[in-house]
Amino acid sequence: MKNVELNLHNLVRITGHLPQPLLTPLMERFGRFRGDASAAPWEIELGVLDAPGYRLRSRPGWVFDEVGAHWLGRSRKRLVIQATERGFRLLVRAPHYGRLHFGLLWALRILMARQGGALMHGAVLGDGQHTLMLLGAKRVGKTQLVLRLMEQQWQLLAEDKFLFLKGQAYCLQDHFYLRAHHLRSHPWLPRMLGQPERPARRTGEAQWRAGVETLYPGQLALTLRPDRLAWLSPGEQWQHQPISATALRQALVQQQRDAFGQFAALDQWQGDLVSLPDDLPLTGARHYLVPQPIDITVGSQSLRQWLQAATPTEGDAQAPRP
Repeated sequence: MKNVELNLHNLVRITGHLPQPLLTPLMERFGRFRGDASAAPWEIELGVLDAPGYRLRSRPGWVFDEVGAHWLGRSRKRLVIQATERGFRLLVRAPHYGRLHFGLLWALRILMARQGGALMHGAVLGDGQHTLMLLGAKRVGKTQLVLRLMEQQWQLLAEDKFLFLKGQAYCLQDHFYLRAHHLRSHPWLPRMLGQPERPARRTGEAQWRAGVETLYPGQLALTLRPDRLAWLSPGEQWQHQPISATALRQALVQQQRDAFGQFAALDQWQGDLVSLPDDLPLTGARHYLVPQPIDITVGSQSLRQWLQAATPTEGDAQAPRP
């Protein structure tokens, strides 16, 4: 009997039966998607792996054969991924949820690509008039800007990962992680931190719910249509200028490849071509140079001013090198 039946925006269904040590963390992350998944065109089946142990290995790694992709730990097989007619089957050894989550994200990425979409690394949030897609290099200050915009009542869809298809962004995660410098930069954040354990999730709670170093925004958007894109890269001082669609696409291909580099072996095994969707809002995008440490007041003001004055012809300009 199945105890997992999830429907991710009618894009992918996740079904199967898991023991409690795997079911609990899965539902903490994806429980919002409970429901009939019959309309979703692709499926990820979940099950338990009960393979015997083997001789000790010097290091964990992937092994591929006619059965599927096998993640071998030092003494036990932890995960098997098999291709099916409608998607993938993931068999995981309890209680290793980390391996299951890794497999889920990879399978979602491949199945979204097969529909012409993507699992993307970046932030999406809106101010009621525009929906901004915020992408850029690692550690450039994206989370800092997202927190400032949230403080100014922007609605968040994603801070780290989201699904994208046919011009629409879809929420995937209901939380993101905070570090000490985030708390120092945003005086309002420490007041919103709760106990170390995650609070109960009840409708009508305060907008901000957080465990230590983890923020659970209470009013996430489920889907938004981005109409503006800002590309962030390190620079000596705050400045922004137009970036051509061609140059931006090249930069985004590399950024997304770096963000999901841990999937390279599985991508090669399956042979799927994972590319950027064709309907990203590249026209009119801006390239922002961000000094370190980031000045979030200047950055958020600059983003708001650009969105208020943005015109459809900005994307015709030649790009700086990202």
